[in-house]
Amino acid sequence: MNAKVFKHTMAVILIPIIVVISVTLVLVGVSRASDSTRRIENDATLQILDTSANKILLVFELPEISLEHDVVDGKDCQRISVEGFAVTDHPGQAQIPILGTTLGIPQNAIPKIVILESEINETRIQLPICPAPKPVVDIDVDGNFTDSRVQEYWDLEFYKSSTNPNMPYVEIVETGNIRSQRVAQLRFQPIQYDPINNKLTVAKHLLVELQLGTTEEGSAHSDITIEEGAFESTLKALLLNYEAARKWRVEPESKISLRTEGEPIESNPFYKIMLDQDGIYELTYSELNLAGIPVASLNPRTFQLFNQNQEVAIYVTGNDPDTFVSGEAILFYGEKINTKFTDTNVYWLTWGIENGLRMDEVNGTPGIGTTDDYFLRTTHLEEDHNYQSSRPSGPDFDHWYWGYVYSSSSTEAMTVTTQLDHIANPAPDIVVRGLLRSFSGEPQHRSRIYLNGHPIDDETWLNGDEYSFETPPIPQSFP
Repeated sequence: MNAKVFKHTMAVILIPIIVVISVTLVLVGVSRASDSTRRIENDATLQILDTSANKILLVFELPEISLEHDVVDGKDCQRISVEGFAVTDHPGQAQIPILGTTLGIPQNAIPKIVILESEINETRIQLPICPAPKPVVDIDVDGNFTDSRVQEYWDLEFYKSSTNPNMPYVEIVETGNIRSQRVAQLRFQPIQYDPINNKLTVAKHLLVELQLGTTEEGSAHSDITIEEGAFESTLKALLLNYEAARKWRVEPESKISLRTEGEPIESNPFYKIMLDQDGIYELTYSELNLAGIPVASLNPRTFQLFNQNQEVAIYVTGNDPDTFVSGEAILFYGEKINTKFTDTNVYWLTWGIENGLRMDEVNGTPGIGTTDDYFLRTTHLEEDHNYQSSRPSGPDFDHWYWGYVYSSSSTEAMTVTTQLDHIANPAPDIVVRGLLRSFSGEPQHRSRIYLNGHPIDDETWLNGDEYSFETPPIPQSFP
């Protein structure tokens, strides 16, 4: 039996399955002027005024704003910039100047921003603020990188909104530890933009209190400063309050031991089982004994099997559930994994902890009935040759594909062949199901499916979509 997939137009279709029958914050524009002052440019300063056990007081002065005319995707706009500032980069949305800085804080701090004083001005501009471009990465059908670029793009929903989804003038982006030093990352966005009214709201001056949420005792300076060796120069360049923050460093209380996800705790005895095929597996008394497992003395009721932190039901042969002797074995159903890197799955056998999960037993004695003349069987055709990490398909979000059909101008086809034996005669009709996934197509895809030369499906579908089909009943008399 032959099945063909035809396609038209300039496009690529991925063939996953055919079934037959049935935060990083960038700190920019800063240089060290002193231990408490960071110069942005000659007339712009971010300065620490005061530091105590429970607060850090900062003052921010915004330098001159620059507006320059530009054209993006054929539309006039203005680019807004402040020397020494970065800009926001949400694709298609207005690029607004921002400034980041990092402060050292006590280990038990729960930091909070409070603006004590501000000078706010509003001004209207003639043209919209230019949007950020969209980064585009080109990957070919085999999953290889081919090119990267930026694409001009206007997010019309953003520019139609009555107000910009405002960020606060200053906010805590993230807290964390750099070795023994706890830090807080702050972001200043002193310019707010209203795209409907083309209005800028500008904070020229901010007096900011970073409340630490600590007690004097909880944030007391240490008499001993922890030195971070090669990391010391990094911390000195990064922290606005480097000297004061050094006294807040705390040595970690314990080291974290890393282990593979799904690997059991080391204090329990475990036997590692690796497999790369689906099926029933047997662990015999002799095999376990040779592996050093105390099979003669353990309680077989406590055999437990785990996979990915989930217990798996097993069957222990033998007549006495309290003993495990020569000739007996453990049976379980194991499954391989299906990833880009390996098919090997890992199971863990343990004992002596608690009674384990067991398979249910069902009486398989045949009953009285009639013998059918035929039965239905599903033949599933699938091969995994091409892995697409960014293009999952189907209900299981599978990333593997059988192949692809590429056409630039003419019609191209992929043929899949299988043989169905012992077909009943006469027999019911069959159903063919399949799944296709778009890689690219202009303007769209058209696929035609044939079975033994007979057309069974013809459909036009959109670029970027996946297309699953199921035929109406087809006579098995198709030659």
